[in-house]
Amino acid sequence: MGPDGTIHMYWVDEIEGEPREVLSHATSANGIEFTIDPEPVMFGGYVDPYVLQSDEGNWLMLLSTTPHPSELPQKLHLARSTNGVDWEVDPTPLLTDPEFNYLDPTAYLTGEGQWEIVFATSPKDEPLNPDLMMLVSGVLRHSQ
Repeated sequence: MGPDGTIHMYWVDEIEGEPREVLSHATSANGIEFTIDPEPVMFGGYVDPYVLQSDEGNWLMLLSTTPHPSELPQKLHLARSTNGVDWEVDPTPLLTDPEFNYLDPTAYLTGEGQWEIVFATSPKDEPLNPDLMMLVSGVLRHSQ
């Protein structure tokens, strides 16, 4: 939910002409009727969006990179926005490992600017094999 009470929904999408996944976006005043933005809010093969913070002028989102085989292993990134629509992804991953994928992040606030993040890991060559996934958690601290 945005600072003005607007509900924001983000999802991974594929559109013709784009080689990798995009993030689409919709808003709602009541959580039932949504208006879909005509253009994606993020390009470049980012998936698994999770909004950590939606303060006025200071939004944060966790993301994974695409599970496309040519781009493995998946990495976790942090993106920032001032309005929940225009996002800039930090090019330096929060987490990366040459042998493991990091995917499906979620989090909960544990203190001012501090989150417990939980995400899945899997071997590089089997990113979506549920039998080989493990859940991992850690602390993420936001510094202004």
